[in-house]
Amino acid sequence: MAYIQIYVQAPRHHKILPLSDAAFRLWVVGLCYCQEHLTDGAIPAVVLPTFGVKRAGQVAKELQDTGLWRATATGFQVHDYTDWNAPRAVVTKRRQRANERYRRWQDKHATNAVSNTVGNAVINAVPNGAATQRNATQYVQDPPLAPHPASGDTWRDEWFAKAYGAYPNKAGKNPAYAVWVRDIASADEARAVVQDIQRRVASGWVRLERRFIPKLARYLEERHWEDAHDEALVDPLPAFYKHVWACPTCGDMHDGTAEQYESRACLREVAHQER
Repeated sequence: MAYIQIYVQAPRHHKILPLSDAAFRLWVVGLCYCQEHLTDGAIPAVVLPTFGVKRAGQVAKELQDTGLWRATATGFQVHDYTDWNAPRAVVTKRRQRANERYRRWQDKHATNAVSNTVGNAVINAVPNGAATQRNATQYVQDPPLAPHPASGDTWRDEWFAKAYGAYPNKAGKNPAYAVWVRDIASADEARAVVQDIQRRVASGWVRLERRFIPKLARYLEERHWEDAHDEALVDPLPAFYKHVWACPTCGDMHDGTAEQYESRACLREVAHQER
């Protein structure tokens, strides 16, 4: 499912405030069209009648006058579209990587399903009285459990604390720790996970709401830190986001003035108090 990104203060922006209702609708529907068809902000003039806005050609003139759209040879171009939304090349690569992860998941679970079916058939075929043979067969069919980390291995807890501290979505700490103990086999691998999380946060993860960021357990299970570090996938952080922080009160990401950033104020509470 595709999404567009609209800044929460966009309705109060000086370019948006003077728009008529029809022009505002045309602007939003145009953004949806660009993301659905991955046009990088290009809108052909011939599709305007499908946007559900009467006299769309005349309404588009409003968007041009305010600088939200500019005219092109074939239609219109949304101003600064790729500054706020991923371009076609990035979306395509992300989808390819998602498809590859899904295929790996299918292959893994298909193999497990076959192993479990064969193992259960062998076990159920053993007579009830042959407990020793049943246990021996079950031991052969089931994969051995990973050894519990030695008590002297403190690197697991230390690196998990760093990974969890840097990860934006704090939901599901206990399941994440269970996956961490099971799947992270060395301190070098743990260091690679932490470095990847820090890279992702620095490249723009702070712009996403927590519900759009997978829980840490899923990130670890799908081994996302092994994804290719393509520089084209690093969306530049706009200058608009100079002061961004994770709110300790409501848990959302806020961006505001330098003073608000220093105090880590909850902007939701500030807005409520001003009403």
